[in-house]
Amino acid sequence: MRQSLKMFRLGSLAYERAGKLIFVDAYSRVHSGEKYWITDPTILDEFYLFEKQLLESIKDSRIRLVVDSISTLFIQNNAHDMLTFNSNRLKMLRRKGIFTLDCYVNKVLDEQTMFSFAHSYPIIVRMEFQSIEGGLRRTIQIGKMKSGEFQASKQPFTIDPNTGIITYGT
Repeated sequence: MRQSLKMFRLGSLAYERAGKLIFVDAYSRVHSGEKYWITDPTILDEFYLFEKQLLESIKDSRIRLVVDSISTLFIQNNAHDMLTFNSNRLKMLRRKGIFTLDCYVNKVLDEQTMFSFAHSYPIIVRMEFQSIEGGLRRTIQIGKMKSGEFQASKQPFTIDPNTGIITYGT
């Protein structure tokens, strides 16, 4: 995840050092280089308890939580269990005031399941590089699901060290 953030020139180190950003590795299972990682992502109840205890151990309520990749937690479980789990998990995080960035690997889950998950989140962010006149341009889409469709246009963006992400209309 950090490498993807660096690729888009999004720095996270200062936030991590300040204890404002937590990465949870839900992919590696063993031998993770992360401070926080999931040993068995197939057991959803254990992940829920792990995440809840982790957040309770941190006194600051202004935490940003990144789970990479949450879709690996779900590939071993049926769709109904996954959706129920994620709905309960997101409610718990919202009650605690925790902002979470759940990373989904493209095409790991079937389209219908991803569609259902997308409705659970208040905001969806998609970042990619777009080929423009022989070069690459960073683009971002910030939107949400409305009437079954993701509604957001691709916008080029830059990053200001004081303000954060700045988008430019096309």
